[in-house]
Amino acid sequence: MGLFSFKKNKSEDKKSFEIKRKNWNFYSYTYGDNLTALIEFDVEFALEDSHQGYDSCKRIIIYIAHENCGPNGLAYKEENIRVKNLENELISTLSGIDCKLTGKMSYGAMCDLNFQTNDSAGFMSTVSNWISNQKTHKIEIIEKDGWEFFDAKIKPNHVYWHQITDRRTIGTLIENGSNPEKEHNIEHSFLGEKETLQSLCDQLTSDGFTMSSFNDNQLVLTKPSKLVGGELSNLTQRLASYTASIGVKYDGWGAKIEK
Repeated sequence: MGLFSFKKNKSEDKKSFEIKRKNWNFYSYTYGDNLTALIEFDVEFALEDSHQGYDSCKRIIIYIAHENCGPNGLAYKEENIRVKNLENELISTLSGIDCKLTGKMSYGAMCDLNFQTNDSAGFMSTVSNWISNQKTHKIEIIEKDGWEFFDAKIKPNHVYWHQITDRRTIGTLIENGSNPEKEHNIEHSFLGEKETLQSLCDQLTSDGFTMSSFNDNQLVLTKPSKLVGGELSNLTQRLASYTASIGVKYDGWGAKIEK
């Protein structure tokens, strides 16, 4: 098998997650023994080159009983509702504190809420009092300085931004009448130095891609793929990660509507 040939992971057939917060988005990845991490985040903070204020990071971790989670480490629906209610109660309790909820990580039988605050003492006092009144879940506070945790663990890197873009593009194609079960001729675009692009072209054509155009510093290669099942997003993330390592920018993909 070539570098960009791969077997489909059965877990990729699962229905995508949804979030309901305004101006939030999400991405996910697998780790360990087919465990899943779901990362939800505030897009405004993720797009900032540097952060102003709110330099105290507080992680509120809600531990979930393993029997209330699936094999992937995420809570079952009923437990997820209970944890969400706890989360909403916490946010309501913090309404008088100068803080921001910037992200939420769900993984390994845990719900990990990331806050940034300008009032560390007030935050700790309020949350500690709230925790003391909770009887259903173990809850822990972890304190960190600055925005390092958010930037390293929550803010999506270029690979996960591609996952988010893929999801939006696939949704747009389907909304406009594309049959997701039908193969689409996907055009992948790359930007970089001509010699490096030529080397990439040679490698990917041996992996089943077809060259569509090659002009100066842009290379466009095509490969058929269905929109469902995770295969396309799996491929684009591999392309984004690999091309970044060789100094080429993966500039995304496009496709015509296939009915």
